[in-house]
Amino acid sequence: MKIDIILNKQTPKANQIKNPKQWAKDNKELIQAIKDYLDCRPTAMGIASTQFSIDGERSMDNFFVHIGWESGDWEIIINPKVEGIGMTDLEIEACLTWPQKWIISERYRRINVEYFDVDGKLHKREIRGFESHVWQHEVNHLKGIKERVEEPNQEFEARAIPKLNRNDICPCNSGKKYKKCCLQYKIIDTDVPRSQRLLDKIDEAIKKERDKLKTEKKNMKKTGDTEDHSAVKVD
Repeated sequence: MKIDIILNKQTPKANQIKNPKQWAKDNKELIQAIKDYLDCRPTAMGIASTQFSIDGERSMDNFFVHIGWESGDWEIIINPKVEGIGMTDLEIEACLTWPQKWIISERYRRINVEYFDVDGKLHKREIRGFESHVWQHEVNHLKGIKERVEEPNQEFEARAIPKLNRNDICPCNSGKKYKKCCLQYKIIDTDVPRSQRLLDKIDEAIKKERDKLKTEKKNMKKTGDTEDHSAVKVD
C-alpha cells in the first residue's frame, strides 16, 4: 500500500462513512500505513483523507488523523463535525498539500466537535487553542473548502486583534477572565519534531516524580521514619 500526498490541488468534499466501527476494522492496514507515513514527517500535526492517494487513487472517506494532545499518539477522527464559538483569529498555517507556501485562514479559538472513534463510539467535546486550529484545518479539507494559498514573500492584510488585559472578560464568550481562559493556551512550536516534544514531555514527568520522591524522603526524615517505602531510587 503506497500513500502519497496530492500536491498543489484543492481537496474535494469527502463521503460520509456509514458504519465507522466496521470501516475501521476493514481499513486497519490503511490506518497503520497513514500512521507510519506521518511518523516519517516529524513536524506534521495531522492529515485529512482527501489530501492523499492510496496506490494512485485519492482517498474520499470522511476521516482525518491527528496527534492526540493527551495520548501523544495518532488518533483517527471519523465523520467529524465542528461548530465555532466566539472569537476568531487570522492565522498563517503550513499544509502538506501546499509545500513551501502559506495558508491564510480565519480560525475560531473555541469549537464544539462531534466525531466517531475506531470503536464506533460517539464523542462530543469542546476544544480550544492550537488543537482547535488543527481540527478546523483538517475538517476544511474534508468539506472541500477552498483554501487561500499565498507565496511566503507576499503580504496579506491581517484583522486587528483587540488588546486585552489579564483581568478582562475573555472575548471567546466563555464568561471567564482572559487570564483563566484563552490566555493560558500555548502555541506549539511545530519546528520542534514531534518525537522531541514527546521526549520533553516524558522528561518533565520524570522530573516531577523525582521531586515528589525527594519531598517524601525529607518528610520521612523530619518524622523519624527512615524506611524507604518507594520502589524508585532518586539520584
